[in-house]
Parts: sequence; C-alpha cells; structure tokens
Amino acid sequence: MLKDPIAVLAALVRGSVEAVKEYLASPSADVDGFRAFMRHHQLLGYTDAVLRDHPLREALPASFLDDLEVHAQKLARKNQRVRETLPRVAEALAQADVPFLLLKGLHLALKYYGGMDRRTFWDMDVLVRPGDLFRAQQQLEALGYARTSPLFINARVSQYFTHAYDFRKPHALDIDLHWKLVNHPGLQLNYSAIWQTKQPLALDATTFDTLSDSYALTFLLVGIVKDIERGALRMRSLVDLYHMLQALDDNMAWSSFFEDREAEGIRPLCLAALALFWSVFEVPRGMFPRAKAALDQGHTVFPAREDVLLLLHPGRYALKNKRWAADLYATSRAGYAWWWAYSLPARWVVHAPTRKKKKKKPIAV
Repeated sequence: MLKDPIAVLAALVRGSVEAVKEYLASPSADVDGFRAFMRHHQLLGYTDAVLRDHPLREALPASFLDDLEVHAQKLARKNQRVRETLPRVAEALAQADVPFLLLKGLHLALKYYGGMDRRTFWDMDVLVRPGDLFRAQQQLEALGYARTSPLFINARVSQYFTHAYDFRKPHALDIDLHWKLVNHPGLQLNYSAIWQTKQPLALDATTFDTLSDSYALTFLLVGIVKDIERGALRMRSLVDLYHMLQALDDNMAWSSFFEDREAEGIRPLCLAALALFWSVFEVPRGMFPRAKAALDQGHTVFPAREDVLLLLHPGRYALKNKRWAADLYATSRAGYAWWWAYSLPARWVVHAPTRKKKKKKPIAV
C-alpha cells in the first residue's frame, strides 16, 4: 500500500496505475489531501494529461475531476498566450540582434513531456548574454512590457548579486529575463559552452534555441538544490527530472557530464539532487541504469527517505536546509554564510515580485 502522497505521485509518474487505483480505493486514502498536494506542487495539469484516457480517471471523486477540468481550461488559455507571446518576443529580439535561449517550463514541456498541456508553467524564461541585457529590456518595453523588479542601488549592483528580472504586461504572459542561470561565487558555469551547445526547438512556425540536454539537466539539478535550500521545492521539479532521465539516460555520456560539472564547481550539487530524487521517489532497481551506475561510481551517498522528507518540510527560515546546502558549494560554510548575508539586501529587493507571485495560487492566471 502506498504510504504518502509522494509515493502515490511516484507510482503515477512510473505508470504504476494499479497501485494508484488501489490507494484511491482504500478506505484510509486521503484523496482530498492528495488533490491538495498535487495542486500545491503544480501537478494538476500533469495528472489530467496522464489520466486523460485511462479508466482510473473514473475512480476519482467528482471534486477532483472538477479541479482537473478547471485547471485544463486555464492551461488552454495560458497556452494560447504562449503561442501569441513567443513569436513576438523572438521577432523583437532578432530585430535588435539579441540571441536568446528559452529556459525552464516551455522548453521542458515541449522537449521532455511531449506538449505544453502536460506540464504546468505560467511564465516564459529567457536567457540573454549580459552584454545584450539592456537592448533586450528595450525590446520588451517596446512590446508593452514593464520591468517589475526594482533595482538595488543601480542596475550594475543589482545584476552583480542577482540573475534575472521580472517583466509583466497586462493580459499577456509574464517574462523572466535572465543574464545568468544562477548567481553564486561557488558556481562557475561555462557560459561559452552553454551558448556553443544550444539546440533548436520549434513551436508551431517559430524556431528558437534552448539549452542542450546536458545543460538543461544541469540547470534542473542545480535548481532543485537551490529550491531545497530556500525551503521551496515543488515535486514538479522531481517529475521534470524523471522525464529528463527517461529521455536521456540511454545516450548521456555520464562520465563526461560529471567531469564538466566538476570543472564548474557544481558536481556535488548535481550528485546530491540525483541522490535525493532516487531516495524520495524510491526509484526501482534497474530504472535509469546508466545514471545509477555513474552515481555508484562516484560513491554517492543516498540519503534515507525520512531525512529527505524533513528537508521537504522546512522550519522557519529553512535553516536546516541551508546547512545541508552549504556543504555542497565549492566554498566553506563561512564563505557560504558571507555571500548569503552580503547578497541578501539585493536579492530581497530585486526578487520581491517573484516572492509575491509565488504566494498566489498557481492556477490563478
């Protein structure tokens, strides 16, 4: 019998539908709790897509089905905004000779899930080179967007301590404009390689560039650690990782992948995120064998599932999570604490719109 909502989710992701059906039929099952769990972790759209034509759907309570229907309608409206926004942004940036890479939600949905309706996302993340940032902002403003991220002292200081600005336009898709993937002195991502290995992807008649598989996985793994560090991980990120591993494990050169991450100072973060995923999803023996062999070769310590669950339910200020993360960076704990405190005022000011946005229900489009 599945023991908690995460175990139910893991079974659903793996396609173990009979186990999910058994759970839902059990008198002790907290179906409303599971529905709230999936809503909080932005997985209602995923649930709707997975069960769309499956008999298990009929076993769900009417209230759960109503939630899925409402969410599907909101996703459809959002997807229409994506189809309207992406060509306009791509054309505007091209006119200013600003190359960009599409990140996160839309990229993952199209490349690893098989469609925008299978993964929930509510904004569009775009990476430009730091030298192109000012022109990119001008082009977005010409499209009617306004930067909602306040500056801390000035643009130069803000960009030193942070990695992205939020842009909003009424009745349009929000845009996060990145000049870095992450910003921490212990993380030395090779941006030359990131741009050199970019891969094309298409939506309708618009072709755009995205991160390579290797860097998309890197970005996701580092993002998982950063979210745990903040006490804000959503299970959607682990579902992302499952689908990426499903697509990449057979052909990924894992030794080269980890050698490159070692050079960038982020190998420990990537190993920790993968080990955490293995533990919390209780990945069956034989699944993703090449990734697992690489982890074993690196003498990876897989944490007890109970310890991981404690990180997923952080206390005030997520202090335990920060202590856990501090040991993964290529800095001392003192260096980690110094950067956290030194950069806090800038991060607090610049990312204020992001904090407010995350307090809203994700289905409120």
